[in-house]
Amino acid sequence: MIQIANSEEGWKFPEDSFPPVAQIMEPAQKGEMAFQTTLPAGTYAVQVMHDEDADGEMDTNFVGIPKEPFGFSNNVMGKMSPPKWKDAKFEIAGDASIEIFLKN
Repeated sequence: MIQIANSEEGWKFPEDSFPPVAQIMEPAQKGEMAFQTTLPAGTYAVQVMHDEDADGEMDTNFVGIPKEPFGFSNNVMGKMSPPKWKDAKFEIAGDASIEIFLKN
């Protein structure tokens, strides 16, 4: 699952967030995967999750640490929480690509 936000307000997790400006849901494949979407010029941040059990949710342990692979744009990680908007955001002004590595 890939979700793309275009504002700091839309980057809040999870229940306080605005609907993503784009969302892609595809069955996972072993190895690398690539996705494509069209967005207007602007500022965005991306979160990616591998929903291994296909229940539509991020599974966490008893203290809230994710048990399924996840990642964020700029390959940033937060400290005991998702990263801040200022760290995950990036600019798009034309054709662009980003690479996100999932953390297990």
